[in-house]
Amino acid sequence: MSPAQSSPLPAERGEGQGEGRLDPTPQPVAPRTHWARLGERGNVFGIKAMLFAARYLGRWFFSLLLYPVMGYFFLFAKAARQASLEYLAHLSAAVPGVKVRPTGWTSYRHFLSMGHIMLDKAMAYAGVIRLEHCVLHDHEVMNDLVQQGVGGVVLAAHLGNLEAIQAISDENSKLRLNVLVHHRNAENFNRILQQVKPDLRVRLVEVADFGPDTMMDLTERVKCGEWIVISADRVPVKSDRTVEVDFLGGRAPLPVGPFVLAGLLDCPVMFLACLKLDDGRYHFFYERFAEKLSWTRATRNEVVQRSAQRYADRVAHYCALAPLQWFNFFPFWKSS
Repeated sequence: MSPAQSSPLPAERGEGQGEGRLDPTPQPVAPRTHWARLGERGNVFGIKAMLFAARYLGRWFFSLLLYPVMGYFFLFAKAARQASLEYLAHLSAAVPGVKVRPTGWTSYRHFLSMGHIMLDKAMAYAGVIRLEHCVLHDHEVMNDLVQQGVGGVVLAAHLGNLEAIQAISDENSKLRLNVLVHHRNAENFNRILQQVKPDLRVRLVEVADFGPDTMMDLTERVKCGEWIVISADRVPVKSDRTVEVDFLGGRAPLPVGPFVLAGLLDCPVMFLACLKLDDGRYHFFYERFAEKLSWTRATRNEVVQRSAQRYADRVAHYCALAPLQWFNFFPFWKSS
């Protein structure tokens, strides 16, 4: 499951106004292969197969399988390999102290890391990853909001294993999550996840065709104290509504949608990264991103630009903390 951003959103909410639309000057994206056209390399059968291998054959056996499987993708998925090397080059140049270099071996390890995280994603949904396998950093702010019945937006990224948040929701019956995804088969994923874990408190919401009904549904859920989780590091599938930011020493487009959505919902906004560190546990890093994102007609472009840049800076910070856990295997920077 990969969280993703929405298509163009409904009318924006100005201060004291209910009309108008956010229309920052579109930033032209260099011609390249869109991430959505690269396709997902997993399905329901894959999730079941990973769980079977891990549960009945042992994780060590699954790890052995990863070497040839990810080696195959590394050799023949040229675009993904080049994207990995580009990311490693940007990271090593922007963060001199980070211990990665843009070499073939490091890129292969990047692919292997993705494979291990894929298994952990499936294990998180199956309830194998529990709270004792996690370390929570500065989670008190969000926990207090949840206990008070306040909903909001969580900005995330394709970084680490966000699905491990299921382990936290298992321990907190008040935490209800709605993860926005770009999957035509989101209903199938919801169905299989319910089979694997009937009491799952994570709901996948398809946003490829984001419309008024979706917006109304999300608004009601936030009012009821639920949280909307959205990754803001992939450009829209059906729109050029992007904002350009500095990211790891290069210029890159980010989607406007997640920041507009947070403003429209008029709610607290958190940033969350979940990384598997050297101790073998998942570390959840909570940050209060904004009390609310608000703008007037005159300041809306500036607010979105500033929010997107701050988001990019936080993602870069956690990329440096776990260099091989950023999984955007497609041309990301405008210079790609």
